[in-house]
Amino acid sequence: MSCFKLSKTLIKDLHRLIVDFWWDSKTGKTIKGSKASFVWRSIIWGREVIERGSRWRIGSGLNIDVIQDRWVPNPPVFKLFDPPPLPEGFTVFDLCLQNGEWDSEFIHLLFGEEEARKILSLPLGSFEHDDVLI
Repeated sequence: MSCFKLSKTLIKDLHRLIVDFWWDSKTGKTIKGSKASFVWRSIIWGREVIERGSRWRIGSGLNIDVIQDRWVPNPPVFKLFDPPPLPEGFTVFDLCLQNGEWDSEFIHLLFGEEEARKILSLPLGSFEHDDVLI
């Protein structure tokens, strides 16, 4: 077995190449890479399929974007069909009262009758619990 002494610059360059191949440095997500193995491409494909089929179970509601995320019981998309104009970053937490219950009056003002009914049918978790992707 042989040992080689590599310069710090060469090690940094090699590390950067590896990171660029396996990870998207802008988003931190894995990418397929131009020379990715069949197994790796399959793993990435499977993860994408799971993400498309997943939705949020409400805990605190702080991590669930009302417009962007999949959380409303509207199969198969689990998103709002007719989203109201809301400010960016408006979360499910913003639809709740301080006592941890839905703000039904506010929800009825924002959403149509059918979507309001679906939202209010969702059980709310505890503010101490995180939102969970299921």
